[in-house]
Amino acid sequence: MLKDIVLFLPETYLILTSIGLILGEVGYHGERVRMILATAILAVLGAAAQLLLNYSVGAGRFGHLNFINDGFALFLKTLLLVSAGIALFADRKSHEVSLENRTEHAALILGVTALGMLLVSAVSWIWIIALLFATQILGSLILSMKKIDRRAIEAAFKGNISAIYSTILVSLAVILFFSATGEFDLYRIHAALIEKGVSPRLYAAGFSMIVVGLGFFGTYFPSQLWAKDAYEGASLPATAFASSFFRITSFGVLVRVMIVQFSKESTDKGFWVPITAMNWLPVLAVLAGLTLALSALYVFGQTKTRKLLAGILVIQSGFYLLGLLALDQVGFASILFGLATEVFMIGGLFASLSFFEDRREEGDRGSQLSRSAPEGIALLFFLIAVVGLPPLPGFIAKFTLISSAARHQWNGLALISLLSLVLISIAVFKWVYPWVYELRQRSESFALSWSHRFLLMGLVVPLILISIFAEPMLAWVGSSVAFLQW
Repeated sequence: MLKDIVLFLPETYLILTSIGLILGEVGYHGERVRMILATAILAVLGAAAQLLLNYSVGAGRFGHLNFINDGFALFLKTLLLVSAGIALFADRKSHEVSLENRTEHAALILGVTALGMLLVSAVSWIWIIALLFATQILGSLILSMKKIDRRAIEAAFKGNISAIYSTILVSLAVILFFSATGEFDLYRIHAALIEKGVSPRLYAAGFSMIVVGLGFFGTYFPSQLWAKDAYEGASLPATAFASSFFRITSFGVLVRVMIVQFSKESTDKGFWVPITAMNWLPVLAVLAGLTLALSALYVFGQTKTRKLLAGILVIQSGFYLLGLLALDQVGFASILFGLATEVFMIGGLFASLSFFEDRREEGDRGSQLSRSAPEGIALLFFLIAVVGLPPLPGFIAKFTLISSAARHQWNGLALISLLSLVLISIAVFKWVYPWVYELRQRSESFALSWSHRFLLMGLVVPLILISIFAEPMLAWVGSSVAFLQW
């Protein structure tokens, strides 16, 4: 009992703080000093400190065996807390979120983060489905937190609709496997499938519905279209947080389900193979190829900033599918490495872009970067990192993912990945070139914002360190995967 309390402490602390923020807003009567951001940031730091206790407890099941404490879940929980902290800082500096909504925005970020942390450690389908639905509904509400804008409301609506479809598909798949095995636990379903076997049709139908259902959450094909529109309409801080949050949680669930339920260890340590004669890897390969190709073509044809960035965000999911195709420890470590770098890259990209968007006069699309060279250079730095050009960690992450696919003879998919990188690089160059020319003027006229520059430096430094120490970082991530209880 005491162990369960300790292991649930980080999520409990975040949820209680979220409730406290809402109650504080209800009792607000015009006091001059408001501690919304400070309280939310302290909650994230407190949850991170409590998460260290979970590391010390060691691997094991808890919560009536419905959740698991292992290196894989703990690493993803850490990323979620970092993402929440960045979002809270960025939210404070953004003009797109009104002062009246910032308490609700902070409360939603804390609540969604807590639910996401539970989701990545859940090993029972009952809890996975419930948390999947709750996180996507609340995560979509964050997209609507913008000063009166019809597109933001539309973004939240599309997210809610996708949550419904995702939940329905995954629930149908779970019902199918329950009818064949009588179990909801991932590990017991795995054992039952090996012992009893299952109809190939039922297996194929259940597997397909799980992958497609999680795709609504992970924004890969065929559900990538809603994400592009939603990310374009939402505020920049909400887009940065939601895109990272959805990918971390969805690929956390996807990796665990694909390996624990549908795979078994091979004779070589650190490698897995499908448990049945049905080889489902080509299904993932097709989804990865379509996500990469269609997103790259979408980005290549874009000239508008938000649409271009939305397409770049979505294409990340296609690269992570490459790591899953490898079915080995190196591939999974590459996914986690990519997610870790993405948290800082996307947070920095949207924080720097938000600086210019907040100060842009209506109808003025030019002469932006030159009005604040440090923020302009930071924007270009983060954009290059997200696209995946050398020598920044975005390139390292994509290189390891593509090489893991090539190492397992997915040569056609590796070629599609490289072509996708070429297309989005050309699109970004066409978009960036006029802004680079502006930087040569260096006629700074925007008011200085040292707190904003502090935030950007706090995101640039980790990326530089990751680039320098990429090999030790990958080894550390790999050890987290090795700590995963299969």
